[in-house]
Amino acid sequence: QTNIVTIVASDGDPQVAAVNAVLARWSIPVPVVQHFLDALASAFQPARLASFAELIRYAHGVAGCVGLMMRPMLGAGPHAASAAAALGIAMQITNIVRDVEEDWNLNRVYVPADWLRAPLPAQLPPGRAREWVDFDALLRLLAHAEDFYRVGMEGIDALRPEVRRAIRTAATLYREIGRQIAAAGPERYWGRRTVVSRWRRLALTLGWVQPQARVAASSPQRPAATPLELLACMQPALPGL
Repeated sequence: QTNIVTIVASDGDPQVAAVNAVLARWSIPVPVVQHFLDALASAFQPARLASFAELIRYAHGVAGCVGLMMRPMLGAGPHAASAAAALGIAMQITNIVRDVEEDWNLNRVYVPADWLRAPLPAQLPPGRAREWVDFDALLRLLAHAEDFYRVGMEGIDALRPEVRRAIRTAATLYREIGRQIAAAGPERYWGRRTVVSRWRRLALTLGWVQPQARVAASSPQRPAATPLELLACMQPALPGL
């Protein structure tokens, strides 16, 4: 793992000087960068998450922190920090749901353990993720992602006008992946990676078609906390908020 505090304290290295210049120019907190590097390093290790809160912390590290680092560069003030983190978290949850089988075969399970059908074995049998991961659990995750997308996309108007369309388009296209998964159902989901076709990406970007219907949670176990409430109560564990 890389310790950003050690890096920025180094002298004489032009690359270190460049890192320091970026952090200083955009007032990016060092703990946000460190949390991102730690989470990124963990993404290459076997993964087991005990709870939804652990999933949010991981998603914040690898993606929410990216939003926090980009926020000042794209012209938004500190008041948009929660929205920036929420959009990153939403996109990462979409990633997790899309790639369950692929991650399983790499010994990584990001679906919370208390949402699985049964405890995981020490060694994951290749190609058998669906025996432990119920599709309804994925719908619950996508419903949470929808809530985070809503909060994140409400913050896009805080960005500089010239970048708003690009960020809104990226969020819309990513959100569409989750909505297509939900619309397709379990039989079409397992065994193939969900992608949004080139034609649909173009049509969505140009506004020729409407996105898929919003994902609804299929389980009464979905927590009632809103994304902002969840981020607020987890604030000590989520640098930058």
